[in-house]
Amino acid sequence: MNLVPGYVETLHDNLQIFLEHWGPIDWRGRIEQVRQQDRPEMAVLLAGLSGIEDDSFYMQNKLKHSGSARLDPVRQFNSVWLVEEADHGRALAALARKYTGDASLPSSFDHSTFHRDRRSIVAVPALRATSLYRRGALAAYFALGTTVEYIAVTTYKALARTLDDEIARDILMQMSSQEGRHMRFYRKGAIAVMSGSVVCQRFVREVLEKYWRPPGVDLFGYDRWVRIFRPLLQDNAVQEGYLRLDEICGGLPGLSGIEIMKPFMARCARSLEAGVDPRLIPSSGVE
Repeated sequence: MNLVPGYVETLHDNLQIFLEHWGPIDWRGRIEQVRQQDRPEMAVLLAGLSGIEDDSFYMQNKLKHSGSARLDPVRQFNSVWLVEEADHGRALAALARKYTGDASLPSSFDHSTFHRDRRSIVAVPALRATSLYRRGALAAYFALGTTVEYIAVTTYKALARTLDDEIARDILMQMSSQEGRHMRFYRKGAIAVMSGSVVCQRFVREVLEKYWRPPGVDLFGYDRWVRIFRPLLQDNAVQEGYLRLDEICGGLPGLSGIEIMKPFMARCARSLEAGVDPRLIPSSGVE
């Protein structure tokens, strides 16, 4: 693998810092104390986020096809990352049930390739092709991970501000803190791999500009994603937070001035202005 000097050592150092602070969030013994409320739109949002967290296992298949999982620090990080993401999924599902009222929520989502957004069908062969350029594939993995975790941090903080239950807010802030640690690992990895290689930087920019979508769009499809996230997309403070993603990406080597969230948010605004169907997710699954 074509690596910059000190790259492997840097990733190992990042991993050790991450491993010093990993562990479960405190929610199982406290969830029963969260007040039951009739807020079906919030229940749908929390259930959708639970499905996105559970989608982490599907993402491991993509990582395998890209070849990035061969590197030991990545493999070790992901073994812990999966545990924490799965725990988030369970916590969010439990929180969703506290806000259901009379709403019907899915007990699970179908994460298989042919039940996802149609663009996902071509993802595997595309990843196998990009795996031939291992440094670029690894850098793209770290850059994409940075974007996903930033959105997670922003989303959970926004929800914590929205909910009026102290325990629910604390659970979400614990999750946000963990996602922040994930983001730091990804961001440091992206900087390490991208530094010193204009070719790698251009490769990552092209991947982000052509293929990036917020977490969950791959699972639900764009229209369903907008319906689920509508309460957040209509919040000006949350919009501003999401738009800062471009600044986060622009801070990576060679990505100054990149815009990926701005055009996506503009598309969401047009969809909301046109009138988004606010139906709840049917119990049979997703479209």
